Amino acid sequence: PNVQQQMSTVEQLLTDLGASEKAMIVALNKIDKLLDPDLAQEVTRRYPHSVAISALRGVGTGDLLEGIEQALIKQMAKITALIPYSSGKLLSLFHRQGVVESEKYQEDGTLVAGMIPVWHVAAFTRYLQ
Repeated sequence: PNVQQQMSTVEQLLTDLGASEKAMIVALNKIDKLLDPDLAQEVTRRYPHSVAISALRGVGTGDLLEGIEQALIKQMAKITALIPYSSGKLLSLFHRQGVVESEKYQEDGTLVAGMIPVWHVAAFTRYLQ
């Protein structure tokens, strides 16, 4: 397989779609078909954020999941906010899009702490603690 040509095609397509700057994990699948297992490690060194896997045999899937988790964590911000009860939609957004680590009901609102995607932080700015 021509890995370089396939990667160039994918990179061009991502550029055309305006997605080339997004965080990504490159899953180099079908390593079970390689005659030389060391070739998989050589290829992953050439491509940052890549993982050699065999979906058929389940090889490398743990590394892939770990890579995805790390990429997602980098896009999260840890915040604590006191959200007024009148802003229930904002609390709902936190629950849907974030990871709630703690939640306490207080007299003037819900004190919530956890991680949310960085692009949602602005919505919580006035309530940050």
